Amino acid sequence: KKLRNDFIESGYLNNPIFRQAYLMYFTTCNFLKIHYPLSEIARSGSFKNKKKLKLLDLGCGTGTLIYGVAFWCAQNYPGTEIEFTALDQSDESLKDFEIDFRSFDFPYTLSCHTHDLERTFELEERYDLIVGANFLNELSDGGRENVLANLKKHLAQDGFVILIEPALLETSRMLLEFRDRAVGQGWSVYAPCFTQKMCPALINENDWCHHDWPWERPKFIEVIDELIGNIKKSLKFSYVVLSKNDAHVSDFTGGRNFHEQFRVVSELFKEKGRKRIFLCNDLGRKEFVKNNRDDSESNSVFDQMERYDVVQIKPFEIRKNDVKVLEKTEVVKLN
Repeated sequence: KKLRNDFIESGYLNNPIFRQAYLMYFTTCNFLKIHYPLSEIARSGSFKNKKKLKLLDLGCGTGTLIYGVAFWCAQNYPGTEIEFTALDQSDESLKDFEIDFRSFDFPYTLSCHTHDLERTFELEERYDLIVGANFLNELSDGGRENVLANLKKHLAQDGFVILIEPALLETSRMLLEFRDRAVGQGWSVYAPCFTQKMCPALINENDWCHHDWPWERPKFIEVIDELIGNIKKSLKFSYVVLSKNDAHVSDFTGGRNFHEQFRVVSELFKEKGRKRIFLCNDLGRKEFVKNNRDDSESNSVFDQMERYDVVQIKPFEIRKNDVKVLEKTEVVKLN
């Protein structure tokens, strides 16, 4: 941990060799991650209704999220104008990114500004989308408080915030704590949570919450993985989407119901005689169990559930240590 902290504090993206390595490996692996929360926001119709989109990237680095948004919007909303604003503490990193970005000949504008995200800042614009990846874990607690202040000042009233962090116990829990702090200050969690209460994953110090998204690993990433002993066969990440308004992704997928609708927050565990999985909503982070003898057509979807699916389950039996899926239970996938 000390070695990692020392590396972060060294300003590693000021080193051109480290920048090139980060661009080749981590930018390639990470820029797709923002597509998942973008698709959830798209359900609200927010992007469809805007001819121009103003986006602010906090801790831009090598441009990972801006590339992700640019490619996603070019494919899904090709007529939308986008004004990108990039903030990072590394002037050299921003210079390289600006050159690389221009080489793609995107029909979008880009402005870059050097800023230490530990501090507050003042920009004239109010942004429709503010994004940031893998930077909160590099800030002090006071710096993260200043991030909340910056988000409040610079997000448009109908805008969204997307924050992404590594799917590690420490960094994921840090993001969940940041989420709770935001909720305490009046923000709404648009996704992935199916509760506006304090995060139940923080009750047990060994719990955290992350997505695990399948992808087709490029050959050169596979070669690098073999050299460094890594296995990036899927994209793992923790994320949160915040809104100033009382908005939630389920509002646009059949209606909000935080008692019978759940986010799947684990893989499906298949054991002798039963299957179990962890789901989360207003009831908390609960382990749902289905005995094989209770298999039925109405609950068959339970057997195919995957991490971060959104499901509706009713009725069910709440027990002392788990929740029982009944033979008559109806399980429906909503996303």
